Amino acid sequence: PESDAAAAWRGLAASYVRRALKDQTLDKDPALNARIDSVMGAVGAAVAAIDARFADSRWKAILIEDFGHGAVAFPGETVLVDAKFVRTLRLNDDELALVFSHEAAHVVAGHASAKLSFMAEFLGREKLPTARTALLEFLAKDSYAAAFRPTAQLQEREADRLGAAIFFAAGYDT
Repeated sequence: PESDAAAAWRGLAASYVRRALKDQTLDKDPALNARIDSVMGAVGAAVAAIDARFADSRWKAILIEDFGHGAVAFPGETVLVDAKFVRTLRLNDDELALVFSHEAAHVVAGHASAKLSFMAEFLGREKLPTARTALLEFLAKDSYAAAFRPTAQLQEREADRLGAAIFFAAGYDT
């Protein structure tokens, strides 16, 4: 079920944040964090304007040093962002909004649940009785990601299209 899938992904996001707290890798730059909060707030408002399911959502972006991914969105309206990625590329607010819009589009489109449904079909629901077991199994082997690649490519295209609408609604400069 969608709610179980969302809970499994939120748990994964929380584990990344807990690890960052333990390792002291949450970004501490107040100016950068303020920019991130402002841009994510505008993108979140645009999502709410486009999709009523997110009308009461409060989107947040969390900067983690050396996160290892540019940015990743999780159900629960959370985007984890690699601070090194932002600094190295010197992303301005328009570019941050484009990244956040694309990531938010993954959540709006339900891509996280689709990954878990894929795993349940791929290995069989009897082997993966819960969303959490499907997520853990998906993360366990690169071969699952390879099998999911054609679907992932379609999801990326969908996130690009929907993300463009979110970006445009947020009012940032194309």
